[in-house]
Amino acid sequence: MIKKAGILLILSTAILMASVSFFFLASIPRSHIKKLKTSYLRKTYKNKSVSYQLATKKPHDWKVLRNISEPAYQAILVSEDWDFYHHPGYDLSQIKEAVNESILKRKRLRGASTITQQVVKNLYFNNERSYTRKIKEFFFSMYLDHTLTKKKILEIYLNIIEYGEGLYGIKGAAAYYFSKSTADLTAREGAFLAMLLPSPKKHAQSYNKKRLTPFATRIVKSVLGKMYRAKYLNQYQLEVALSSRFSWEEPYYSGATPSAPSRPKSRVRGPKKESSGKQSAVHIYKSDISRQ
Repeated sequence: MIKKAGILLILSTAILMASVSFFFLASIPRSHIKKLKTSYLRKTYKNKSVSYQLATKKPHDWKVLRNISEPAYQAILVSEDWDFYHHPGYDLSQIKEAVNESILKRKRLRGASTITQQVVKNLYFNNERSYTRKIKEFFFSMYLDHTLTKKKILEIYLNIIEYGEGLYGIKGAAAYYFSKSTADLTAREGAFLAMLLPSPKKHAQSYNKKRLTPFATRIVKSVLGKMYRAKYLNQYQLEVALSSRFSWEEPYYSGATPSAPSRPKSRVRGPKKESSGKQSAVHIYKSDISRQ
């Protein structure tokens, strides 16, 4: 009798879980996500909020990934989503950490979002933080990661995220903060853009005051250090990036800045994923990555 009751309980649980999964899977905007493979997104900013519409023709403010400097987007990658090239759209360890923190410490459910999840959040959700939204975000992100290439996801992310008040997209950010095209951004400038995330309105005070705050200084140095450990920068390039200044920093002195040596011929697609057993030389602390 007890054995039979146990079997019924297991079956009931399985049916419930299947029903819940089906509910969330059915809500995935499959058609819209599939169209993203060959489309762009046109941004409309109105009343301090932004909306996105699919566009078959590339908008004037859109930058394809090949026209964005590698050091710039690599800085954002190591800062926001170290395992981007390895995870299936979500970071389970970060999700567990966020849920445990919410339950045990009775804190509001925080982000713990990968780049893929941030794309999903910006396109399909508002700023509400709830378990239902996070579950939907989880399923949407898996489908997005399965449907689009990593390059396309990263390109979308760089073009839709906010870098300042009403400033969306890396093209506008490069022009506003550095008077440059995205192709000419340096590693240090990429680290600055990474520092702005995920609260650009708050962290842009460094630019407004024309000097880096202690927080900005720490994060920029941390991001550059991660780029070195991920082999995106060599020792000389790291030293140049750490010793240089932005044109708007005070005091600023004119003079030739040493040019970084040419990049190695072998291109790094993404930082090496650490195994759960033997530790590699690269170690990134979660607290450095999540700053929400």
